[in-house]
Amino acid sequence: MDLTPSLKTLRSNIRSDNIFTWLAAEAAAGVGHHVVLSVVGTDRILASGYFRAKMAQENLIKAASIPYTIVRATQFFEFVGGIAQSATEGQAVQLPPVLMQPIVSDDVAAVMADVALAEPLNGTV
Repeated sequence: MDLTPSLKTLRSNIRSDNIFTWLAAEAAAGVGHHVVLSVVGTDRILASGYFRAKMAQENLIKAASIPYTIVRATQFFEFVGGIAQSATEGQAVQLPPVLMQPIVSDDVAAVMADVALAEPLNGTV
């Protein structure tokens, strides 16, 4: 018996049900600032299921009654080695011709902390 959930089920459970549960719990608890980490380019790379899910998450947060700030960051520098490794076959690394500007995760964490302690923007940084 295959107990692996379908991608559709996973997407539904992770992206929709959980965010609705979180937002309902936040509203009930009187949370005054929902801060979420997203990805630079989310609104421009909708051919990717991952980015469509991130866009849906952002839209649900925007539509909720809880004040929010969405922080969009670029790819974490710590992942660059793994990206190169996954694109390596033998002695060749094959990556698409795109510009990349990674950021160190410690810098993102510092921004997230600053944003969490600040007033909600009801917008994206």
